[in-house]
Amino acid sequence: MPENYFPISGLSMKGDEMSNIITPKEIAADLFLDAKTVRNAMRRLTDRDNQPGSGGRWNIERDSDFHLALVAHLQRVNGNKKVVVAQLRSDLAASPDSE
Repeated sequence: MPENYFPISGLSMKGDEMSNIITPKEIAADLFLDAKTVRNAMRRLTDRDNQPGSGGRWNIERDSDFHLALVAHLQRVNGNKKVVVAQLRSDLAASPDSE
């Protein structure tokens, strides 16, 4: 087993085939999330021993078990957020004749 390979299926530090590798930033862009949110979820889904640590890189094999579990987790956790359109309170709104 190469030294830069994590025991979790689908998680490796460096990939031989870069076309099959996806980064947390790419996953975040696909799901309209921040990359920090994706990395946080990745830390939650992995053991401490399988995390790259400070300055390390997360590279995930596309369509691996880990990738699919991560996307499902992110969609479940972040997909149910309430969206509110901000509107100015009516008592603060300036009326046209008040100027």
